[in-house]
Amino acid sequence: MRVLIVHSDLQGGGIEKVIVTLAQHLQQVERAICYCPTNHPEPDDEFLNSLRQSGIELFRIPPPAVSVRYPLRLAQVIASYRPDVVHCHGAYFGSIAGMLRLWFRRQPAFI
Repeated sequence: MRVLIVHSDLQGGGIEKVIVTLAQHLQQVERAICYCPTNHPEPDDEFLNSLRQSGIELFRIPPPAVSVRYPLRLAQVIASYRPDVVHCHGAYFGSIAGMLRLWFRRQPAFI
């Protein structure tokens, strides 16, 4: 099973820590994080390398997340990674997932 976790930031508040912890502790699952830095500084290379070393593939979409291009860029990431599940965090990303669910129809499952 392949899981793609989608959020804007990887550093900062509690939800960012939840995302990273979730990705690091999923067992027997291929996992990736797609992020688009908005409210917090860019993650440093050491942090990104530690995620990669724990088997997490990373996709970075250039800011701004609130743009007409963001859904298309996320759709491209989904099409290239081909996850079974797209796990979106936050109201905005959940709305984008709702739009993309119509585009992709059956696969992946959006939660």
